[in-house]
Amino acid sequence: QAERLVQDLTYPTHESPVSESFQPIGQSLTQEQTSVLKDLLSPQRINCVIGYAGTGKSYLLGEARKVWEASGYQVKGAALSG
Repeated sequence: QAERLVQDLTYPTHESPVSESFQPIGQSLTQEQTSVLKDLLSPQRINCVIGYAGTGKSYLLGEARKVWEASGYQVKGAALSG
């Protein structure tokens, strides 16, 4: 299923989620987080975020959630911990 989702580029999201008008609430995104956010909001239907503890993954995903919800999607998340 993952291989099928990687090939399916029909997942529409907000037109320009990381534009001048996109302002995260609270702290701002780092350059690396902004790059990851752009990847998450791409047309691909499956993505993965991996990083060390305390690097801002949860904050980044919270910002992505705001964009998806503003685009009309219901967001559900899951996380594995080691």
